[in-house]
Amino acid sequence: MRNIFWLDEVGLTGEDVVLAHCVWTDEAERELLAESGTHVCHCPSSNMKLASGIAPVAEYLDRGINVALGNDGPPCNNTLDAFTEMRQASLLQKVETLDPTTTAAETVFEMATRNGAAAAGFERIGELREGWKADIVGMTTDVTRATPVNDVFSHIVYAAHGDDVEFTMVDGAVLYDGNEHVGVDAAVVREQAREYATELNATLKTYSNS
Repeated sequence: MRNIFWLDEVGLTGEDVVLAHCVWTDEAERELLAESGTHVCHCPSSNMKLASGIAPVAEYLDRGINVALGNDGPPCNNTLDAFTEMRQASLLQKVETLDPTTTAAETVFEMATRNGAAAAGFERIGELREGWKADIVGMTTDVTRATPVNDVFSHIVYAAHGDDVEFTMVDGAVLYDGNEHVGVDAAVVREQAREYATELNATLKTYSNS
């Protein structure tokens, strides 16, 4: 039985389900994804690094399947930079389809924002509009890559980097401002991560030698 059909049989398809990658699907599986309202999370950098193949994202979108963007894990992505994923997602589909108009910048931007919010089951998130939660990312354009900005979506998808971000706001609360994390000591978090990694590596070595 094909993967998507098995998942459907055990109840793991539908509007409350997000399936990662979905690289090797056939025609019938894609139809099932569309009919069931199952979300797809595309992880282009991971798929390329692991040589997993190219997900048919353009076709998913044409079928009305909601496609969000993801990073996968640090070992198979490294940067976990959402801006990198937008760029990779757009360029990879152009290579796959040999069509430079495939997955235009605005489409990929929607995958990273509104589509992602929908896949995660969030309501009133993913757009800047009255009555919706104020989730905002503020970016600088005072960089060479942004001189000039002829198209905002094109700049964000193809030229922007994570370090262009100057502030973030979640539901109206500022969490990052001027290179400082508000309410969180980033240095402490990094040090804890290093300590946990050291402990984990030591544990793994113990098991591998036993």
